[in-house]
Amino acid sequence: MELVRIFFEPLNFTGAWKLGLLDGRHLIIQLTIEEDYDKLFAKQSIVIGGATMKLFKWTPGFDPSKEPPVVPLWIKLPGLPIPYFKLNALFNIGSALGRPLKVDSHTFNKSRLALARILNERDIALSEVKRVWVGSEQDGFWQEVILEQRPCYCQHCKIFGHTRDRCYRLYPPMKMKQSSLKETALNQLPGVIEDGIQDEDQNSPTPFTSITPPSPPKEVPREEPNIITILSPIVGSSEERL
Repeated sequence: MELVRIFFEPLNFTGAWKLGLLDGRHLIIQLTIEEDYDKLFAKQSIVIGGATMKLFKWTPGFDPSKEPPVVPLWIKLPGLPIPYFKLNALFNIGSALGRPLKVDSHTFNKSRLALARILNERDIALSEVKRVWVGSEQDGFWQEVILEQRPCYCQHCKIFGHTRDRCYRLYPPMKMKQSSLKETALNQLPGVIEDGIQDEDQNSPTPFTSITPPSPPKEVPREEPNIITILSPIVGSSEERL
């Protein structure tokens, strides 16, 4: 944990911060200034001592065995009218999709007016939004929204890496089917039967039995913390305001 503390000190957070240990895999950093949280959470992951550490948002219902679905996600706004390339207008649009953290340099400098990009704190367990209404009830327009590189998240396992429709825990027959295919392929190998003796059809003069010596026990490496949970100074804010 001391390596992590040394890593954070040069970041020069504006407000006070604390680093603590949640369990064997999770550290928690408590921030007091909203800008410090935005700057850190936007990184998604950091590398400390050659090890990659994930950054997650702490919530009141945080469970160390599950991965929170709230992540920073880049959002494209293609064809956004030029008058809306202002930080307050962009953040108002981004607030309909979560909580805006920042815009990219091209958007800020108005050097690429074909589209705007906003980094948003977004709960990816929510349904995907294709467009948002910009303007008043009487006057406005529909703005197209494109989510960049949305990660796969399983709402059953509460982890990243796969979706609910490809969850092995939820649909075990999928896993069993793959195992049976491997067994079928193994049984189709020529000249081999279950007791390890070569098939007589191969005209082998001497049957044989293969004996594999036991493998030495493997040393189990000590598990180090590799996840940092960020305690936001604005915990409890709404995740979607449409």
